[in-house]
Amino acid sequence: MLKASELREKNKTKKKQNRDKYKRILEDCNLKIKNANDKGNVTHTYRIKPIMNDMPLIDIECAIQYLLVKLRKNGFIVKRIAIDTLYISWG
Repeated sequence: MLKASELREKNKTKKKQNRDKYKRILEDCNLKIKNANDKGNVTHTYRIKPIMNDMPLIDIECAIQYLLVKLRKNGFIVKRIAIDTLYISWG
């Protein structure tokens, strides 16, 4: 018999997995920002791909929102310039 507690646990696990995916995307974005900065740039355009390396399809809208919040919290100026692309400035 189906139990509500099982469904809640499954949803909780799925949310954690999604959060982990978004953290990995943020790490990738941070690495690209560092590389851009090392080259003397003060901006970077970051595009989120629906499939990244070993990760399954992601919800691009949720990933964009996650990055917007995290990057702005860390002092970056971030603008969404396309459905899957962010313009990031720190200069």
